[in-house]
Amino acid sequence: MTSVATMTHWARKSLKVAMSLQMVEPKPCETCNMRDVFAHQTDLARPLAIKWLCARCETVPLGAVCFHAAPAAEAI
Repeated sequence: MTSVATMTHWARKSLKVAMSLQMVEPKPCETCNMRDVFAHQTDLARPLAIKWLCARCETVPLGAVCFHAAPAAEAI
């Protein structure tokens, strides 16, 4: 395995163990509040620093706005 592949494997395994021990629980999507989410690890050196994103928000490029997201509560 390459070092990136090793880091990715280690980060995923660490998250899986933490979730099985209920140290980490999924939260709604940070962008749109959908409940069907994926753990998005942006820093493999910190595997438990998770961004919870739905499938649609996860595909939006970094820094772009996800247009399917619900408007913010203060804007309503």
